[in-house]
Amino acid sequence: MAVTATLGAGAGAGAGATAARPLVPYAAWCLFAIVLNTSLVRRDA
Repeated sequence: MAVTATLGAGAGAGAGATAARPLVPYAAWCLFAIVLNTSLVRRDA
């Protein structure tokens, strides 16, 4: 109940984008690590 009230009342459309912005480098790093790991596993196989 409190979560619905918090999300519905005061959270603007830009709040999610602002909160997600610091996660972009982390997501890019994770993607790079997945690609690197996959290439290493394929070379070892």
